[in-house]
Amino acid sequence: MCICCYCSTTWRSKNLAISSSSKPAQRIRAILSVKIQCRIQHLDERKNQPPDLLDIFLKNENFSSVEILDQVCMLYLAGHETTASTLTMSLYLVASIPSIQNDLHTALSSFSLGGCDRELNKLILSIFSETFRLTPPIPLLIREHAEIKQTSINRCPLKTLVAVSPWIMHRHSKYWVEPMNFIADRFLVNTIKTYKDIYIPFGIGPRICPRASLAKKEALELLKYIVSNFKLKTVNADIPQLVGGLSLRPKKNIKLIFSHHKS
Repeated sequence: MCICCYCSTTWRSKNLAISSSSKPAQRIRAILSVKIQCRIQHLDERKNQPPDLLDIFLKNENFSSVEILDQVCMLYLAGHETTASTLTMSLYLVASIPSIQNDLHTALSSFSLGGCDRELNKLILSIFSETFRLTPPIPLLIREHAEIKQTSINRCPLKTLVAVSPWIMHRHSKYWVEPMNFIADRFLVNTIKTYKDIYIPFGIGPRICPRASLAKKEALELLKYIVSNFKLKTVNADIPQLVGGLSLRPKKNIKLIFSHHKS
């Protein structure tokens, strides 16, 4: 596992500065803050309904109002921004690698003739999983070192912030065959459990992304709809340049040509 350590005070001060200076982030926080206040005003009306995550946050006395807003903003980002950026890269890879698109069209033809939908879903999920491997939406995970434990590098002091990089782990030759190449078949031959502890696009452990299952379902349905109705082509041969902010995303818009299968 590839890790590096940061001074807690320095990282937190920089992170807060970035958050407070982002106008789009401020607008999102303002909108979500209004939604949370509305939920608080109607909390009694939800007594007989199954609690969702926001209900749990609001009933937890250990969370301040600011911390609740932070948690909701994080879930908003995890549920939409990350899925959208990964779906964009999935479509680009499908468009730029003819063999993948051929496999999809073969699977779609088989399904339309009475084949198994499970096989089609498995193929699409393998494409999405391999996209997550090469371009994890969150390239850096920050965790606070909570116990004294000897690592392979050194002994981390308590309260040290440890940065774990899915980007590095997912491209490490020690763990992956041809790590820099897009090979969706690796997730057809092996399950995700095969790559336990080295494949962490959603994080790992008790802090794993709670929307991981939803993200996979969204990607499955969207990719299935698009590849069922359209052929994809790239506009040029330029490889997208990725930049890391709150999430990993293309620096410039990716342009693709969508044409109906019948045309």
